[in-house]
Amino acid sequence: MESNNAFISVIKEMLDAFSTITYYKIHDEVVASISEKSNHQENSSASYNRVTGIIGVAVHISTYLVMLSVFLVGAFLVSMGKTTYGDVLALFNVMNYFTNPLKKIGSKYSKYVSAKNITEKIRNICAQSVYEGKIVDKFGKEIELRNVSF
Repeated sequence: MESNNAFISVIKEMLDAFSTITYYKIHDEVVASISEKSNHQENSSASYNRVTGIIGVAVHISTYLVMLSVFLVGAFLVSMGKTTYGDVLALFNVMNYFTNPLKKIGSKYSKYVSAKNITEKIRNICAQSVYEGKIVDKFGKEIELRNVSF
C-alpha cells in the first residue's frame, strides 16, 4: 500500500512540475527517479499476486482433500454395509455447500486486507490537518529570478 502511494505521489509531483523540469533540463534525473519507483511498484504488485496465488492454491488443495476424504470414508462405509451409494453421493453433493465458499475465501481475504489498509490510510489522512511535504536541503541547479516584483 505504501509503495503504491509513493509511486502515485512521485508521478503526481513530476506531472505538476513539468514546466520546471523542462526549464532546468533535469529530464534524466526525473526519468531515473520514476524508473526506480516504477520498478519498486512492479515488485510490490508481483509480491501481492504471488501471495494471492499461494492462498488460492492452498484453498483449492484443502477443498479437494476434504472431498477426497468424504469419498474415501463413504466408500469404506459402503464396503462395510453401513451406508448406501446414494447416501455417499448425497453427502458428496452437500459438501459443495461447504467447499464452494472455501474456494472464494482466497480472493475475498485479499480484498478484505486491501480494504482494511485503505480505510486505515483514510483515517490517517483525516487525522492529519497539515500536509507534510518533503524538504529539500540543497538544490543542484541554479535558480534565477527575473522580472519579479513584490
